Amino acid sequence: KNISFAVEEGEVFGIIGPNGAGKTTLFRALMGLVPYEGEIIWHKKARLGYVPQKLDFDKTLPLTGEELMLLRAGRGFWLPSENLRKDIRDILTHVGAWHLAGRRIGEMSGGELQRLLIAYAVFGNPVGGGYAEYTLLPVTTAAHMPAGLSFTDAAALPARLQRAARDQVGV
Repeated sequence: KNISFAVEEGEVFGIIGPNGAGKTTLFRALMGLVPYEGEIIWHKKARLGYVPQKLDFDKTLPLTGEELMLLRAGRGFWLPSENLRKDIRDILTHVGAWHLAGRRIGEMSGGELQRLLIAYAVFGNPVGGGYAEYTLLPVTTAAHMPAGLSFTDAAALPARLQRAARDQVGV
């Protein structure tokens, strides 16, 4: 209630608060998924990426990390170009998930899947003209930290995302 903030290009901005404080509701309002009072102003061509805290899917889905990223790209799934493969390799490398490219998503730990979803969110929609400019990334507490994603990993994410923005991989 009664909040105001601005996020500049290339900036990593965090919303911190106790459970039940409204962080997830704020993210949902920012994405236009829940009603809210007041005003949210985005750049007129803003592209959003969102990383859910939990993702339910059929664990037998025969889809690799790279194939998930190809689906996100919206083109080249069957015959991806070398440029598209390089873009995917670059963003997976920036979030520390390149080693997951060939693994099936149903076989990944919670933390590994979270890394892949971060890359997915940041990757945005390259077909539509680039990467996600704003990535909404709910970070959990120690009690809810996904398996395989340590505090060290979580703490390193802002720096990795800032490097990705600086290297024009996209944040």
